[in-house]
Amino acid sequence: MGKPIYILENGVPDADDRIRPWLMVNAISALHKTVEEGHDIRGYFHWTLTDNFEWTEGWRLRFGLVALDPATQGRTMRDSGRLYSAIRRANGISSEIAEKFCSPSAQPKRQL
Repeated sequence: MGKPIYILENGVPDADDRIRPWLMVNAISALHKTVEEGHDIRGYFHWTLTDNFEWTEGWRLRFGLVALDPATQGRTMRDSGRLYSAIRRANGISSEIAEKFCSPSAQPKRQL
């Protein structure tokens, strides 16, 4: 393609933060491999910083790294928010984070 690539929204609605950390680490790891292959990745933006109002779903879907109580506007950092912060501080995924989230056994199990 030869064009610059921007990932503008990457996330999953996950109020319990059961899937989001795994998805985030694996998506960022895949982007790193893509850069190593020579692709021009210019930006990655996680969707989203705080829970937000989705036009068709209202407040039901919880995408935020930070939980938002719409009634009080109170905010609480989720574990995935702390994880994203650690990745940013390290400017990458540390071996500890990779071991915890990238192994096949780390993949979240589907809940029925």
